[in-house]
Amino acid sequence: MRTGSMLSNEDYQLLLMHRLGTPLSVYQLKPGFILFLRIIGLLIVSFGLLSLGMTLAVAFKETGSQADLFLSSLPTSLYAILQGGVIYGLKVRQARSRRLIVCQDGFLQIMRVIGRNRVEAVCWNEIRGIKRDLFKYYYLNCGDGVTVTLNREYEHLDELIALIKQRSGLP
Repeated sequence: MRTGSMLSNEDYQLLLMHRLGTPLSVYQLKPGFILFLRIIGLLIVSFGLLSLGMTLAVAFKETGSQADLFLSSLPTSLYAILQGGVIYGLKVRQARSRRLIVCQDGFLQIMRVIGRNRVEAVCWNEIRGIKRDLFKYYYLNCGDGVTVTLNREYEHLDELIALIKQRSGLP
């Protein structure tokens, strides 16, 4: 959890634009989850490179239908490299930039989605209820069919949910 002094100028501009008052605390995703994403991305890229190397080695060594069989696995190898790169390059960056800023009058959830921020602003009086599923994902019913999802990868999630319940007046 970061303090308000660590907010960027963009964060302050978003807070002013949504009129949520003074920032109280900032919640980010757990560093362990971000590390997990990095490792998964690297493993998938490594698997793809290993598969590509084996495919090319066998294809150049063999002739005829054997080579065609191995070359048919070439797209799978390339897809694994691409998918691992997407996880490592994009998903990790998205996870590192995701944050929830709790303010006096509400909160702001900021997620970076391919070159732009996706921002969800919620005032405390808009929250009608909080539901939790089996996987510890929380769904905040904000009325008018609007639902904000808080995933289990947020740091200090129980503290955050308690703070949201306290500020919104929910039991």
